[in-house]
This record gives sequence, C-alpha cells and structure tokens, in this order.
Amino acid sequence: MKTFLKWLLITPPVLLFLAFAILNRQSVTVTLDPFGNDIPGLQFTAPLFIVIIVSGAVGALLGSAITWFGQGRHRRSLKEARSENERLRARLATLPVLPGHD
Repeated sequence: MKTFLKWLLITPPVLLFLAFAILNRQSVTVTLDPFGNDIPGLQFTAPLFIVIIVSGAVGALLGSAITWFGQGRHRRSLKEARSENERLRARLATLPVLPGHD
C-alpha cells in the first residue's frame, strides 16, 4: 500500500517533467556577457528545458543560502539561550532542597 501511494504521488510530477522536457527541447543560446556577444567563451547553447531547470535550481540554492545567512543571528541567540538553560539547570541541581518542599 505504501509503495502504491508513493508511485501514485511521484508519477504525475515525473510525467509533467517529461512533457515539459519534450515540448521545450529546442536549442537556445545563452549569453553570460551583459554587454554583448563579443566573448564566445561566455555563451553556450543548450536545450531550453535544461536552461530553465538549471536557472530554477540555481535560484533556489541562492535563495536558500541568503535565507540561511540571514537567520544566523537567530541561530546564534538560540544557541546562547540553550547554553544558558543548561547552565541554570546545572546550578539548580546543586542547590539544597528545602525541608517540606520535595
């Protein structure tokens, strides 16, 4: 049952991806030189679907990296709060128990 459900969920996106690749297989020239086509080393030809998928992947990776670096201060403060929590728990464990307050 679990395997069937997995195939049921994976098959439609794979079929959409294949249809997208088949329909967008014409070659396009991508130029990485923002000022013109003067340097042939800064341009390449590839199928359109590869250019689109790679562009999306690079954008997702860059967005993830920017978000990760932007949240660094929150991770740092969480680490400090956990360290303080552990320090206070250790200190609490060393305090004597008052009579009648078990």
